[in-house]
Formats: sequence, structure tokens, C-alpha cells
Amino acid sequence: MTASRMKCIHQMIERGMIQCITVPEKKMGKGRVTIRRRTPDLRLEETKQHRHLLKIFDTFSSVQNNTPAYYCGFDPTADSLHLGHMTLLSVLLSLAKNGFPVIALIGGVTAKLGDPEGKDENRVLISHQQLEKNSIALQEQITNIFQRYADKHNIDSSSFSVLNNKEWYSTMTLDQYTDSIASEFKLVDMFQRAVVKSRLEGKDRDMRFTEFVYQTFQSYDWLYLYKHYGCSIQVGGHDQLGNIEDGYDFVWRSLHQLPTLAGVTVPLVVTEDGQKLGKTATNVVWLDQSKASSMSLEQYLAGISRTDLISLSLKLTNHSIAELQNTSQSGILEMILEEIMPLLT
Repeated sequence: MTASRMKCIHQMIERGMIQCITVPEKKMGKGRVTIRRRTPDLRLEETKQHRHLLKIFDTFSSVQNNTPAYYCGFDPTADSLHLGHMTLLSVLLSLAKNGFPVIALIGGVTAKLGDPEGKDENRVLISHQQLEKNSIALQEQITNIFQRYADKHNIDSSSFSVLNNKEWYSTMTLDQYTDSIASEFKLVDMFQRAVVKSRLEGKDRDMRFTEFVYQTFQSYDWLYLYKHYGCSIQVGGHDQLGNIEDGYDFVWRSLHQLPTLAGVTVPLVVTEDGQKLGKTATNVVWLDQSKASSMSLEQYLAGISRTDLISLSLKLTNHSIAELQNTSQSGILEMILEEIMPLLT
């Protein structure tokens, strides 16, 4: 792997863009490391105090040597992404700028099932027609963001791909699902997942079967992308850590070999009261700023603390911590707008 590509990973960790790196348990023992937030000028090497931590970083570095593709999934439960997704996109954009192929995967099928992560009740079901409309809208939105970024930074647009998992599930039979996917999962493991236990032991004691098997489809997505696109690394919000780890375990079991895989999680953008900033949050900040229900990005940024503004700027812009600390709050706001708005309009 070139020095510039490894430097890109280090910089994203230092800027707080990456929260956690996870590698398969069979190679790495426990196989998970949380990268704690630190001052961005602190050298990565100085944080490697534990042998287990060193091994995980070494394994993760070895994955990079073959220039793997990274992917991140986006379920089309709305017709626009929101600000919380922008930190995920920023990671993909930074990776592409440094020579990695990146894939944004639209979950045209998985969105029908409903991801239970981060939910304490059943998701509202979305009609087939609305999912189709949302999928088309997200495909166009992400493609445009990728293209505008590629034009701005003179990147080959072939580094970016936008796919829809409907492509492979639309021709899959029930027999194929049971033989190739369902047979690789054990109920005892599925019931032990934190999200399943919390839902079944919560006040409603309820969980749809579609949500229960969501992880099986997300896991197969990774296997398909690994086989057809050389996708060795999955990126997701930190609430996706369990799904990511289930995914690489599934790929290992399915291939009967141990390809080098890894997962990267990104810190969630949260509201003042600590809630995940998403579609159900009050005054959601849609990336499609023309949506009538959208709070403007400028309005949102003007309402958060200086600390949160600097943290968000480190994730969304290339400005250094020193530069940000010596810039007024209104100046930091303008820096974020200057970086993001050209990608959205």
C-alpha cells in the first residue's frame, strides 16, 4: 500500500472520522478495537500501547495492501439522505480521493425488511411503490454528490459506484436463500444479539420476523460485493458494528476460507440530548434542502455548540484543528457550508 493511502486512514482516525476498526475474531482473538477520541495532532503510533491493539492495526493495514474496495449501505426509507449520512459519505469521498474504489449500496430489498439497529419498536412499513421512488431518488442524489466531488478534485469517476441490492435479490429463489444464506446462521447466535434481546425483553416484547432476519441479508450483501467487486471493507455508522461483524463471519463461513476483511465504523451525529440525528429527529436536516420539512443546514449549524461545530468540521472538511481553534464560530460554520453545499446543489 502506498504511504499516501495509509496516511489517509491515519488522518481520518485522528480527525475523529473513524470511531472503530474491527477485524475477524478467529484471527485476532477478541477482534475489536475502539479508537478513542484524541487531539488530532497526536500521532497514531503513540496510541498503540497494547499488543492486541497493535495486532488489529497491523491486520487492518494488511487489508489495504491490495487496494480493496470499501462499501457502505444506505436503506431508502426516505427520498433523501440527511446530515447524519454526510459523515459516512465524507469517509467514502476521502477514500476515493486517495485511490480506493468505493461503493454506495442502496438497500432496495433490505429496506423492506427494516433494520432493527437503534430502534426500540417496529419500523413503519413502507409501500413497494414508495421504496422504488426512494431508491431512484437516493441513487440520483449519491451519484450527483460523487460526481461533483470527482469534478472538484479531479478524480476518475470510475472510483465511485452506486449499486442496489435489488440487482441480486430479484433473481434469488427461496431455495437459494435457504441453501446459501439462512443455513449459515444459528438461532442461538441470532437471539444473543443485543438488539434482539433488548427488543424481546423490552416493554413491548415485540420484533417482526423481517427485522430478525435483516442481518442475514446485510451479510449476504457483503459476500456478493466481495466476490464481484473485491470489497473487503464495510463502512457503517457505529450502531452497525454488530451487523458488520456478523457480515465478515458469514463471508468466512460461506467461502470456507479466511479472506482478510475488516469493518470501519463512523461516529453517529447526535442531537443535543444525545439522540441519533436521523429521519425521526425533530427538524431533520435533509441533504435535499428543497424538501419542505427540512431544517436548513445553516440553521442547524448555527444552533449547535462550538465544540460540536469543530467536531463536525473535522469530519466534513479538510481544515486543521489549529485552524479551527483560531476561527470564530461563524467562520467555522462558513467553512462547513463552503465544503458541503457545492456537493448538494
